[in-house]
Amino acid sequence: MTSTTKKSPLPVEQTEESIKWDQAEKGYLTDAERIAKNMDVDGKGHLSREQSVSLGAQFQSLKEDNKQIKKNLYGLAVLCVLLFIGTVVGTVVAVRNSKDTIVDMETGVMKVKDGSDEIVTVQAQGTTFQTTGSVMMNEETTTDGETFTKIMAGNCVASDDIASMWLANEKGTDARLVITDDTDNVSSIEPVTTGRASWNKDHIVMGGMTFIPNEECTSSNRRKLLESKDIEDNDMPSFDSISIHRALKERVGFLSGRRLQDTTSDATSTSYAVKDRTAATDPDPVNLGDAGNFAILSKAGITNLVTSTITGDIAVSPIAATAMTGFGLTADGTNEFSTSTEVVGKVYASDYAVPTPTKLSTAVSNMETAYVDTQGRTQPDEFYNNINKGEIGGLELTKGVYIFSTGVTIGKSIKFSGSATDIFIIKTSNDLTQTANTKVLLAGGVLAKNIFWSVAGKVVVQAGAHMEGTLLVKTSATFITGSSLNGRVLSQTAVALDQNTITAPSSASVMSAGTAA
Repeated sequence: MTSTTKKSPLPVEQTEESIKWDQAEKGYLTDAERIAKNMDVDGKGHLSREQSVSLGAQFQSLKEDNKQIKKNLYGLAVLCVLLFIGTVVGTVVAVRNSKDTIVDMETGVMKVKDGSDEIVTVQAQGTTFQTTGSVMMNEETTTDGETFTKIMAGNCVASDDIASMWLANEKGTDARLVITDDTDNVSSIEPVTTGRASWNKDHIVMGGMTFIPNEECTSSNRRKLLESKDIEDNDMPSFDSISIHRALKERVGFLSGRRLQDTTSDATSTSYAVKDRTAATDPDPVNLGDAGNFAILSKAGITNLVTSTITGDIAVSPIAATAMTGFGLTADGTNEFSTSTEVVGKVYASDYAVPTPTKLSTAVSNMETAYVDTQGRTQPDEFYNNINKGEIGGLELTKGVYIFSTGVTIGKSIKFSGSATDIFIIKTSNDLTQTANTKVLLAGGVLAKNIFWSVAGKVVVQAGAHMEGTLLVKTSATFITGSSLNGRVLSQTAVALDQNTITAPSSASVMSAGTAA
């Protein structure tokens, strides 16, 4: 058995300069010995006084650097602790607030209850404007899913908010009006950048809402406005509303950067309210005379693409019966009228036997008189002019005269609400267009015979749409495939039908209405 012994490593051969600095003759240099050797540039084996001082200075500098590093580490540790505490506190607050937070997924507006149980508005998407007072717009959904907006009064809006809304509309940015009720609960959130806004003589229209200067809104006591939920004629501002309107325009200019200085205090006061459309003056009934005996009366002809269903008499005058096409007319033995399988009633023309020509001349004259009457109607309340720039779809209208210098469009279903004696007159110096598959609906007992559409241009009722009321048309009336009318078409030019349903009220009820006029 052989034994082995552990041999020591062979010493590393050192240079002469290293041997001088190997004080313990270990065969190698420590870090301190190596530093000293490197400073001994002359290879003397010792350092001069200057070299010793330099080495001490390096040591002192290194010591100071170590102290600064320690301070930095302590500061970083404290910062980490503070960040941790802040994260914990923020998480706790967020969890507590989330219990009373609701986000409207459609509008992006966040509603949060604060400590006083009041609703505050947080901007989550777009721009929001908070109003005060009672509900000013009310949406109602019918059983068939149609939604209508009825404009009501009782809500005061700050002029600065009005100015900001106008600028948002002008720039096409997203803005919404948050509406609260008497208990400060959010009742609805309405867009104010829908369509272009319009300045009028002393009011503003934005998003289907009409804002007017109101004396009650400038007063600290708004009890009268809030209790009445109405703006009667005698509540219209007796102060200089035009100046307030002008000051608001100045404010818009200032906010948009178009002015170099601020405006008067009127521009920043709370001075606007929403106009109530239920306070209109009752219009006088429209007397149709003998024209009310017809479902369709035309001076230039009636064309029909089969198969239509017309309940009521139809007639043309002063043009001859040849101007009625698509009916398959069969002359009566007296030759005073004709019949058609598509007309539940009689068909008349000016070239039929007496007394038909005379009766038709009277009916046409009455039709023209009724048109002139409705076109001449005025509305002392100017806020009924050019509502929503003529797009009245989705609105709920109450009795009154609605005047438009623009074309009138029914882009979605519209509702007339009131009683059986309420009169509605919608007049325009332009066209009337009803979009396909929309409806004119009646609520509260409103009768179609009391609704009058006075149209200087042409009327187009598109496919599948349903119209209510009497159409007093200066030019043409066209019904697209499948559309219908509960009322009358009294046209001074041509009427075009395409598989339509036209139903007139009974002549007895018409004549009684005319007699009342």
